[in-house]
Amino acid sequence: MIYRIRRNYLRLVVPLALVLLAGAAALLWATGLGALYAFKDPVELSSLTEEELEGSYVSVGVDELGDTFSYYGYTGEDGEKVVIERYCVYPVGDKFLTVRVTGKELKLLSDYDNAKEMVASGSLGSMKEYKAGTLKGTITAGLDSKVYDLLCTWIKDNYLADKGGDAARNAVLSSFGISGASNDGSSDSNEDYSSYFKEAIIPLQLQAGYYGAMPKAKTIMLTILALLLLAAALGLLISLVLGLWEKPLRRCLKRAGRRELLEDYKGGVDFTGALRIGGSHIWWFKGLITQIEDIDGVIWAYPRSRRLEGGRLDWYLVLKTRDGRELGVRLGESAAVQAAINLLKSKGHPMATGYDKEKQKLYERDIPTFQARVKNGTI
Repeated sequence: MIYRIRRNYLRLVVPLALVLLAGAAALLWATGLGALYAFKDPVELSSLTEEELEGSYVSVGVDELGDTFSYYGYTGEDGEKVVIERYCVYPVGDKFLTVRVTGKELKLLSDYDNAKEMVASGSLGSMKEYKAGTLKGTITAGLDSKVYDLLCTWIKDNYLADKGGDAARNAVLSSFGISGASNDGSSDSNEDYSSYFKEAIIPLQLQAGYYGAMPKAKTIMLTILALLLLAAALGLLISLVLGLWEKPLRRCLKRAGRRELLEDYKGGVDFTGALRIGGSHIWWFKGLITQIEDIDGVIWAYPRSRRLEGGRLDWYLVLKTRDGRELGVRLGESAAVQAAINLLKSKGHPMATGYDKEKQKLYERDIPTFQARVKNGTI
């Protein structure tokens, strides 16, 4: 009996708890535990060496960034250009780190650009009067091939082809077998700079506004969802430890005694796996919690049918108790319902059978009178 009752809920509760735990773990893994960055103070990007960059949560002033080498966006209906991504460079020694800016952080860059225009127009004295914003984000591995190509083009046009024949730069390029910039300030379009780009471009990207591998808002949302799944899974596991799914069984064991209840179960008759009737108890295996009722608490039993698609009837056993509760047990076939009613009647406890409106009205209005009439056989 106890094994069957526990199997009834364990086969559903345990897999569900495991699925919830797996879902929580998957969400936390997807965010790279990015929510932990909310409890960290960002490190100044300028204080890190190249080896310390990957995975670091950093801050960098907008005025510390180099040029923007690419914009991504669209043109609105009013003809205005809308920027949704902006890629900047940040110098790390003689190398280049990509800074990707999206979302609300874009406004920090556009405000800084506007300030520079105001200085140029004379409406703002100097950039010293302007307090530049600060970007915060995570440095992640990987650089999109298209972004890499755009950065290569920018470096070639703005660095390798710089006018003036910088001797120090040309010495660096020569170590890669590259002749460097020509005297007229143009670079040879056929020159192979791939070895230099591979060395000079750091294959990382500062994702402004990111906690870990995802944007801050998305990381927080997914983390909250993961914690909810985790809480639900732990709740289910705690419910198993506390025995919440066995409350009816525990109450009945305390009232009837373990040995007596087990013997009653063993001597009972099973109906379609949903119902078992013993000498003095009824076991109702519905849902996760198995209900156990005293037979002498049932004062009315009758069949109820529901018409299925195609016209076939699905039959239920309805049990009304002396404390006003109704139990509906699906047994499927009319013969099974009638056999269960006959078995209950044979136990010798006063019980009305069959349904009619007079019984229903009396039961709803006055259960004690209903029970008295059941005992004297007048209903």
